[in-house]
Amino acid sequence: MSYVDTKYLNLISYMLPLFKKKGDNLWNFRCPYCGDSQKSRSKARGFVFRKKNDLFYKCHNCGVGASLGNLIKYVDSKTYDDYILERYREEGEYRNKHSPVPTPEFKFDAPVFKKNVFKPLQSISSLDSTHPARRLVEKRSLSEYFDDLFLCPSFYKFTNTLIPNKFPSLNGDNPRLLIPFPMIAELLVGVNQSPTSTL
Repeated sequence: MSYVDTKYLNLISYMLPLFKKKGDNLWNFRCPYCGDSQKSRSKARGFVFRKKNDLFYKCHNCGVGASLGNLIKYVDSKTYDDYILERYREEGEYRNKHSPVPTPEFKFDAPVFKKNVFKPLQSISSLDSTHPARRLVEKRSLSEYFDDLFLCPSFYKFTNTLIPNKFPSLNGDNPRLLIPFPMIAELLVGVNQSPTSTL
């Protein structure tokens, strides 16, 4: 049974005539639904009792049965709103304490790289020594990677052969220097170790 349940039952007790606690988890008062006996103002046949872990209401005059929440709602809707908020907060704290959310596991398939994807391109080493792309690589102190870097004369068009329709329009297509994925980490390590190797 929730502490919140007993708290809110006591909060509405002033609106329940002849309210009294009769024993552990048992309360008695005049029924707010039927008004109880019209002949005897001392009769109180409404009871709140515990069933498993919850409190319920039952009138032995009119036969109405309800959860504690519905009883509170019938007697005072404003108090009911507060009751629901506090009850959900309490249940959330209980779940977090007793049933911690497991740490999610993320599983990813290993990336699949297409072989010979750069075959149609020219490596930087195959370019003339005066070619702007080769001179750029030399200027960046990456001459040792001449065989591993490639010139792509039409980047959009080339990308579309790998990922169809990646670039629906070829407007603005231009040449680019391509760095194969496995090399990126190696180049970045070189950048961190030697400021003169910045890309």
